[in-house]
Amino acid sequence: QADLRLNYEKYFYDKLSFYLLLAWVTMPIFILIGQTLRLEQVIGNLFLMYITILGITTFVFVSIYFYKLYQVNGFSYFRQGLIKRPWNLALFTMLIWSFLSSFLADDLMLAFYGTSYRNDGFFTYCIYAAIYCCAQINKSENLRLKVLQYFILVSLPLCLVTILQYFNYSTEALGIYYQERLLSNMRYAAIFYNTNHYGYYLTMIIATSAGLYLKSKTRLEQAFYVFVFTLNTWCLIINNTFGSYLAVFFICVIAP
Repeated sequence: QADLRLNYEKYFYDKLSFYLLLAWVTMPIFILIGQTLRLEQVIGNLFLMYITILGITTFVFVSIYFYKLYQVNGFSYFRQGLIKRPWNLALFTMLIWSFLSSFLADDLMLAFYGTSYRNDGFFTYCIYAAIYCCAQINKSENLRLKVLQYFILVSLPLCLVTILQYFNYSTEALGIYYQERLLSNMRYAAIFYNTNHYGYYLTMIIATSAGLYLKSKTRLEQAFYVFVFTLNTWCLIINNTFGSYLAVFFICVIAP
């Protein structure tokens, strides 16, 4: 009965972490729909609202999971985990250092909350840490694979928007670009407010599709991953973010 209970808890945490990760990777679709319906005119910054609600939910879930581990295994379990996985120790140290630097900043509000454009304060770092821990909680290779597949699948509608803009088709009906943005350097950024941010997103998609291609077992899967890789690479060329060019180059060298 004890083993059955442990298996059920493992299944529960795997499933819940999967749905949380799925909500994160499909976020661009919800932002796209919200912009199409002009929801920003009603409820404000969609991105900030989304990451706040989902970020708090993820942080609470991870905290509950770690508390359960602490009850069963004690503090030594976490200490040994940090020793065995030095990258986790490095990330934890960076989080502590970020808190100290934020706490000693001249502008505490800016340090902890960031701005609506650069939402990169300490609390956002905590959300990043929660997402990372949420991914580590999930032990199911099948569910992890599904998250990555949804991640690259979501990029396709964004590519469509970018290509429509490139060929000068108006996407104002989608609520994404208005006339002043069509004439600015934010033209090829899909739902993002900055071309560089979209370039970083494309880099992650390209890297993920390359990795999935190397692990794929059927020709249909390989064809799909090649299609995603090629389409997002084209959009990266349209986007024209130099740092992302370099990142993709090193990915293509290292991945094989």
